[in-house]
Amino acid sequence: MQFQDVNEIYYPPEFEVKVFSTVRLFIKLDKNLTRYDERNLPDFIINWTYHNKSKKVKPFSLIEFIPMQQGFEAGIKLVRIDNEKDVLKLFCKDILDIFNCEKTLILEWNIKLLG
Repeated sequence: MQFQDVNEIYYPPEFEVKVFSTVRLFIKLDKNLTRYDERNLPDFIINWTYHNKSKKVKPFSLIEFIPMQQGFEAGIKLVRIDNEKDVLKLFCKDILDIFNCEKTLILEWNIKLLG
């Protein structure tokens, strides 16, 4: 089983990440998205947190989730910014872990600023 490393697919956004920015996340996979993922990824994104100084931090909210045959798009609103950590990279790592367990490769990880 081959595991992808986050540094293979993640690149920092080319825009300044600010509080209340809305971004569009696009993920393309080498396999079709499973029904399980279609049902559970939105909840995972809604409830995703990371640890910072013994606290759980919820940095964004999900605006929309659009499943596609080989991946998905998600509209995300950033509600907290951490100047010490790349929260989007931490999120990418956790999404990558999910698909690594399913033996599914992420072919593309793209984030665009919407507003």
